[in-house]
Amino acid sequence: MPGRWFTEFPQDKSLYYHWLEQMGELGVNTIRIYTLLDPQFYQAFSLYNRMHQDRPIYLLQEIWPEEEPP
Repeated sequence: MPGRWFTEFPQDKSLYYHWLEQMGELGVNTIRIYTLLDPQFYQAFSLYNRMHQDRPIYLLQEIWPEEEPP
């Protein structure tokens, strides 16, 4: 996002939903996320898939382990 660090994610569920709608219109069926996002993303993702059961978007979720586990 312009004006933000690459680690600063939006906290607006409607923005995520809008992006998912645009992806769906383009025919995207899978997205890959490299880190955990804020709950707003997962809420929007769940809502999108409930509203578009005929063309869901699948999620490849990557989670980085801590470099120095406690």
